Amino acid sequence: DAVRFLQQENVDLVLLDYLMPGQDGVQTLREIRALPNGGALRVIMLTSRDQTSIRRDAEGLNVDAFLTKPFSPRELARQVTEMLG
Repeated sequence: DAVRFLQQENVDLVLLDYLMPGQDGVQTLREIRALPNGGALRVIMLTSRDQTSIRRDAEGLNVDAFLTKPFSPRELARQVTEMLG
């Protein structure tokens, strides 16, 4: 649903959780990056799993930031503010 939404709407930033029903955040990020404007979208991935392989896969798809839960709401706000300038 998120990928279909991004095909129809103009967004500046995506907050993407790793654990989602149906498919994980890395697969969704792969689909986002394949969209015509997907390479330009800023993406912050959130996860409760601090696994090196998840981080490596997300970084390989040019995720802009990676926050491990629990994270500080201030840190998330700082990341969003920094990315949106």
